[in-house]
Amino acid sequence: MRSIRLLRKQVTGWQVLPADAQDFEEAALRACDLVLARDARIGKVPGARRASGSGGQEGGEIPEAG
Repeated sequence: MRSIRLLRKQVTGWQVLPADAQDFEEAALRACDLVLARDARIGKVPGARRASGSGGQEGGEIPEAG
């Protein structure tokens, strides 16, 4: 795996498996194993959400029908 840049800006938290890597299949299977094992190194912890101010629902509640 290697870090990637987004539109030639700073290095992001994203990683890429180069398709032309000699060990691509092995690395892809290993990444899948890590995902299935819920390895803490896979994924990204979302930051706190800001209020959008667009009148949306807060807290993810679903309004009652009625």
